[in-house]
Amino acid sequence: MADELMLEIVTPEKMAFSGQVEEVTIPGVEGEFGVLRGHEAMLSAVDIGQLNFTRNNKKVHFAVNTGYAEVTANKVTILIETAERSDQIDITRARRAKDNAEARLAKLTRDNEDFEKMLQAGIGTGFGTPQVRISGPKLFNDGSIQAYTAAVSEPYHDRPEIKSRLLMKDGELDALVERYHGAGYQIAYHGNGDMGIEAMIQAVEKAQKKFPRQDPRHILVHCQLASDEQLERMRNVGIVPSFFGLHIWYYGDRHYEKFLGPKRASRMDPSGSAVRLGMHHSLHADSPVMPPWTLQSIHTAVNRKTRNGRTLGDDQRISVEEAVRAYTSHAAWFHFRGHELGSIEPGKLADFVLLSEDILNIEPERIAETKVLMTVLGGHVVFEESSGR
Repeated sequence: MADELMLEIVTPEKMAFSGQVEEVTIPGVEGEFGVLRGHEAMLSAVDIGQLNFTRNNKKVHFAVNTGYAEVTANKVTILIETAERSDQIDITRARRAKDNAEARLAKLTRDNEDFEKMLQAGIGTGFGTPQVRISGPKLFNDGSIQAYTAAVSEPYHDRPEIKSRLLMKDGELDALVERYHGAGYQIAYHGNGDMGIEAMIQAVEKAQKKFPRQDPRHILVHCQLASDEQLERMRNVGIVPSFFGLHIWYYGDRHYEKFLGPKRASRMDPSGSAVRLGMHHSLHADSPVMPPWTLQSIHTAVNRKTRNGRTLGDDQRISVEEAVRAYTSHAAWFHFRGHELGSIEPGKLADFVLLSEDILNIEPERIAETKVLMTVLGGHVVFEESSGR
């Protein structure tokens, strides 16, 4: 990337540097795992707890728009995007997108104070067009496993001296969840480690006792180290998991060897457990953390293979149909749009892709080789392989 970005490395020493996001060295991490290049460098630049953009609107907005810009290149029809701040939600683009958008976009606000400002301005959940609309607040309470900032109850495999912690102060999450849950909003919550996941479950359990709601569908984003017991409690209080399944392929070897060790790495992103518990779940790539490689993500959920060919958790594999649903009908259901999106049937919007293979019937090991030949949004062709459009 040619753009020079000011970055702040969040470490105990609060080191900072300025440079191009082409190669990033992580302080204190030796060898190949301490150097991130190419897209991994971009990953680091937006990864909470490791590297963050300085509060420069233009530069932060560059990161947010990267995910949107990759949609067309990767031939998907819907993207859930986290806006850094409310002033980055381009309502003009939302209105203009009514006629010419190449994907459907749901915006989550990352700052609860900004979400409050939006509500005061009358810009709340559901505001927008069929292409771009506001979804709800997204709360953060831990970081990422590969940055040693996810809140985990057991020490990191290779660095047991690191103490996990939650980002919010005591009572802060409970108060926010009670506020938004009680007001009828759908909450998205970033949680990677089991401690971060537990904090959200307990917060919703408390909120449900005070303000009972039958089907809130609060989304626990990433949900990588959830136990079966936690998933069952999530189901009971109306929290749905969106797993970062692509991590199994992309980062699985590192998690196995360095960050988590064999036992925890083998049950990361437990799609299999969610299916056995009868839970709807979705899968995601967290772009721009990872490009929206949907077919690779489906391939990974089915095969649970890392980039080095290691199998992580046979019991967490799911069927191809379940993996497809996690990107289609289940994902639409997550956002209360299952009546109009997520499957091809009369009365729904004509959003679909044409693939080079029938992935429901080919060998599971070949799913990632499948190509998108055409993408249709609302009955209009927005991508064709032959034309390169």
